[in-house]
Parts: sequence; structure tokens; C-alpha cells
Amino acid sequence: MAREVDLRTEDDYVSFVLRAEDLPFGAQDRAGSLIDRALTVARLTTEVFGAQQVEPIEFRPDQTAAVGRRGGASVHLQQELRGIPVFMGNQVVRFGRFEDVQRTQGRLAVGPAAEADVFVDADVAAEAAVRHLATEPLEDPHPDALPVELGAFVGRILGQFVDLPTRPTVLDAGPLDEPVQASLTWLPLGGSLRLCWDMTIAVSALEGGYRVLVGADTPDVCYAVQLVPGACTGTVYPVDPSSDRQEVEFPRPWTVYGSLVDPKTIDIQSKPSAWVAIDATEGYAARASVGANTPPIASDGAGGVVRFAPVDVTGPEQAALNAFYGVCSVHDLLYLLGFREAEGCYQDGAVSAAGRPTTRVNVEVRKDPVMGTAHWWALSRVPAMRLGPDADTGRSTALDMTIVVHEYMHGVTLRLVGGGSTANPFVEPQSRGMAEGWGDYLATVVTGRTAMGGWSSGEDRGTRRFPYDENFPVAEANFGSLPDLRGKPYAIGEIWCATLLAMHRRIGARLAVGLVLDALRDLPVNPSLIDGRDTILLALQDRLDDGAIDGPAAAEARAGIWAAFAAFGMGLAASSQGPTLAGIVTDATVPPP
Repeated sequence: MAREVDLRTEDDYVSFVLRAEDLPFGAQDRAGSLIDRALTVARLTTEVFGAQQVEPIEFRPDQTAAVGRRGGASVHLQQELRGIPVFMGNQVVRFGRFEDVQRTQGRLAVGPAAEADVFVDADVAAEAAVRHLATEPLEDPHPDALPVELGAFVGRILGQFVDLPTRPTVLDAGPLDEPVQASLTWLPLGGSLRLCWDMTIAVSALEGGYRVLVGADTPDVCYAVQLVPGACTGTVYPVDPSSDRQEVEFPRPWTVYGSLVDPKTIDIQSKPSAWVAIDATEGYAARASVGANTPPIASDGAGGVVRFAPVDVTGPEQAALNAFYGVCSVHDLLYLLGFREAEGCYQDGAVSAAGRPTTRVNVEVRKDPVMGTAHWWALSRVPAMRLGPDADTGRSTALDMTIVVHEYMHGVTLRLVGGGSTANPFVEPQSRGMAEGWGDYLATVVTGRTAMGGWSSGEDRGTRRFPYDENFPVAEANFGSLPDLRGKPYAIGEIWCATLLAMHRRIGARLAVGLVLDALRDLPVNPSLIDGRDTILLALQDRLDDGAIDGPAAAEARAGIWAAFAAFGMGLAASSQGPTLAGIVTDATVPPP
């Protein structure tokens, strides 16, 4: 027996796809909500296909229909029996924009259920699962993996909800990487449903994690599959192809973000979450592919090692891998800086303070041109980053990390500014420019480049009028020049980014990046550049009040912030008519110490 076990056969399920014209009578009945109607469709189709023999099939629907880009919706139904899920049994009902049923697709278990008595508790089942992993070694272990003393595992239950049908249980990790999560499930096996303990077991960072099902009647391993590969690496361009590719570990260790993350003020977790779910460029934070609705890039590794190293070093697969690396890296950096689940960070399972659920980012690397060369698409339930070729050079923007980071930052500011209460908090001229400027700021800080899109465009100054170095022409591009920049959000963004970088150089990278991210949370919808200045100063005051920075350091930072803004005409007496381009008053004074 190998580590991976699957005793099921396809005969244990019935699979079907029905289009609108094939649906049974009554399936188009419009009574009730979409979820009610989906349950009706499921009941009718299971009756037609004979997928219920002893007891009627039960379903647990997702409580929120997945709304598509063009107004359609899908309702996902998990097959259940007596309140316990059936392993891999599910059905989805797709509605059109006018709420007509377009199709339904299902894969349901058909066998009768065995008794639901539990003779093997979770602790015994967990010991059997770990014993199986200890007995069956990996075929291709990572050379750097240290042996885990699996024989030392003892199934000690930390908590169990015995009143719930699934009996959710948490067991002590012992020598494992994380505590064992266990719950009951029905496994279609040999023409009937067998009650099993369904467990997630994280062995180690280099041996990976497993999903193991052990019988609840006798402790037999019925199913075991590797969920999180152990070692995972990708050969990428950390910034762009002007330098050689490098093989790096996926995920990157927290230490690589140390120059931008202050350990005194940020709660740094012990380790980052895995970027890759199984063996392709998709995981909880991102999914990257060439084109839309296409498979992610597959690993070329074997056994317990997942490696990504496309043969064509600048081809579409390399571009998708690079974009996946960039999005996951920025996700982790911003997570360390405090952009997390409670604010709707872009990962599966997060919900913002405004109650908006969010998901990972779909990264689409396009071979054909896309709007604006690259853009962030936030009009569908699943946000998308679309990266196309440069119009002049044909080089993929997905290989240029300044572009990838810039586009991701659009998603962050959309989520944070105004508390995520509106779909687009950047409508007025200054506000639109700030949205572009924040993207440029983070991109230049993360990559160390002074030119946005320098590699993809083939231009030394990149895609902006000026490079973001210390020679930025402040006399030409400052707060006073805003009235001449109507309809030019990128030019306004240049002024905002250059100001933030001037502050960055004066007060230091860690403090500057932290203050910029903190300030986003306090900005109203449609902020002005003066609003941006004031919220950064308030963020500094918050740190002083919290004891995260002492008085002398705060005074020095405050002076540096004012000096940077005053140099660009946003001193103490600067003003405008809100976020418009009217009533611009420049000022170069700073307040007294």
C-alpha cells in the first residue's frame, strides 16, 4: 500500500449534466428564492436518475449564490445524509440573468447508507491515519526534509462537539506541524455509504499535508491523498527578465519581508500559509493561468516535491508563474502589515468589516491586448487581474513585477478606502490619481525600481512621464500643477507617488509603508491629497499613543513627513475644494516642532 489510497470506484457515484431543454417537468418553477429553486431542481433530477434508493438525498446549499459577471448565478449543493456530508457528492444549478435554469450538473453517491453508529472515536482514527503515513514512506522525499517522529503521535482530543452530527474534533498536534482537524463524513464505497472520520493531517513543511479517511466502524484507512505538497519551488524573475531567473521557495519565508515589516508593531506569525494547494498555480490567495477559464500551470515535479520551471523562459507559462509569485508575495507582505481577513483581504474565506465576502484573485495572463495593457477587474464576485502584452514591445506585463504589484494595490485600496462601503471610492480627479499613485508607490518600494513598467515598455523612464528617483522634477510636477492635469489620473498619481517616496526616504521604509497602509483605513470615499497627508499624520499619532514609537522618534518622523509634503506644495496652509481640481492653494511651510 502506498501513502495515497483510494478504495472507491466510479460506480459508487452517478454523474449527469442536464441543459435547460433536458430538465424534468417542474424544474423551471419560479416559486421561492434561487436557493429554494436549486433544491427543487436537485430533488427532481435525483429522482429521474435514481440517485436515491433507501433514503431521500439531502442537500446543504451554499447560502449565497455565486453571482457571475453577466448577471447569472450558480447555487452549489453539498450532498448530505442525516446532517453528515457525503464525500465528493455535490450538484450545482446554474441560473441565467433572467433567473431561468440554464443547466445542472451533479456527481452524487447512489448507495444505501450503513449504520451511523460510531465505534471508533476520533483519537483512535487519528492514530490509525498517522500510523499509515509512518508506515508508507514518500516515494520521492525532499532531500532537505528532516524525519518526523510520527510514531510519537498520540491522539489526544483537545475539543469535540458531540452534539453536532459531524462531531467536529481537534486533536493535539504532537510531532505534526499543526493540530489534526477531524469530522464525520459518508464515504461511497462498495455500493454503500460507509461512515468515516475525515481528517486533515499536516506532517511538516517539507513532507506536506494529507486528507485521510478512516472508518468509524473499524479503523481502516479508506482514502488518503496529499493536499499540500511538501517542498514547493518556482523558477521566477523576482523583478523582471533584465536579471536571471531564480529558483525560490513557495511560499517565501517571512524574513524576506523584514526590510518593510517592523516586528515591534506587527504580529508576525510563525510561518506563511502554503501558496499552492496541490500541484498547480492555484491556492487560497491566487489562481494563475494563461487566458481566462483555463487550467492553471501544472508542476513539473514528482512525488512529494512540486517544482515550477517552464522551458520557455519568457513564454506564457513563465509569465503566469511569475504573476502567481508576485500576487502571493504581495498578499503575504500586506498580511504582515495588517491587511487581513477582517478587512476582506484577497483570499478564500475572508469577510470584510462591511460584511463583504471575498475570494482569492484570478490572475489571467493574456496573449492578446487587454484594456490599459493591464488592469484590476472588480466587477465580478471573484476579482481578476488581467495582464496583457505591451503594445509596442509585445513583452508580457506579467513578467514585470512593477505592473503586477501596481495592479494588486488597486484591489487593496478599493477594499480599504471608505471602509469598503462602495464599489468605487475613487471618482473625483484627485482621488483617481491617488489610486494610481498608491500602486506606483508600493511597486517601486517592493521591486526597488524607479521606473514603472521599465522592462515591459523598454523605456528607461517606463510608462510614466518621469522616473521616481531623487531627480524627480518637483518644480514641474507638484500640487500646484493639478489644475493642468484634468483627465490625467496617472499624472496626478505621479505627484502623489513621488511625494510618498520623498517621505519614504526621510523617515525610513518600515515606518513609511506602515503609515501609508494604516492611513488607507481612515480615508473617506473620494479623498484629496490633503486628506492623504492628514491621515498619514494621524496614523503616526496613533503609533505614538499606542507606544509603538517613542516621542523623539515620532517628532523626527513628523518633521520628515511635513518636509516631504511641503516640498510638493502641500505644506501647512495648502488646500483645495475637496478632491476636485478647483481652488488649489499651494504652500511650502511646515508647522513648528
